[in-house]
Amino acid sequence: FKSNSAEGEGGAIDSSSQTEIRDCLFDANVSSIKGGALNVRAKTELIESTFKDNSAGELGGAIHNSAQLKITDCEFRMNVSTKCGGAVSNKKGIDISESKFISNRAENGGAISNSGFFNLSGCVFNDNNSKRGGVLYNGNQFNIADSSFDGNWASECGGAIFNGDTVKIDNSLFVSNHSDTASAIYNSYWLELFNSRFEKNYASDSSEPIINEGKVFVRKDNFIERYSIEK
Repeated sequence: FKSNSAEGEGGAIDSSSQTEIRDCLFDANVSSIKGGALNVRAKTELIESTFKDNSAGELGGAIHNSAQLKITDCEFRMNVSTKCGGAVSNKKGIDISESKFISNRAENGGAISNSGFFNLSGCVFNDNNSKRGGVLYNGNQFNIADSSFDGNWASECGGAIFNGDTVKIDNSLFVSNHSDTASAIYNSYWLELFNSRFEKNYASDSSEPIINEGKVFVRKDNFIERYSIEK
């Protein structure tokens, strides 16, 4: 699917019935509002597919989801959204596993924006960027496991994650992320950390990797360089 466009939703596909997409390439598709390549309105599964250089005027440079979406072994590269979710925006339910997000960008959530329920495991995030939340801008329930966040950045806060609701992180790595403040995570509500490492993250204002203005639960088996909870 290459160089398709839509006024409104789903530059290549606007899906309103149950769909499986396998081994496909979505390249340089455009929508004026949401879902540069794909707008999901019914149960959908994506397997071994690539989304690159897609763009949306508001939400989800590659995908906007308002149904149930499962993504396995996919790659999202250089997708752009003007407002939220450079690669993916979600307002209902998504499970993503074993996927890569590289060099995506948006104003909020360089790779992902979430206002629904989101499970993420075994994923890699490199060089994604935004104003707030270089990788993730979260406004609801988000679970992260076995994933790495490397070299992402935000011009304002949350080099990797900007959290406004609930994020749980297990066995994940945050390294060399950057922002003006809160180089790895900015948290304003509820954050749980288990078995994770934070290394070589840096902020222009020399603040800590995690800035907390809400509640945080940190297991002592995390490793966090120059870590403190700021209130």
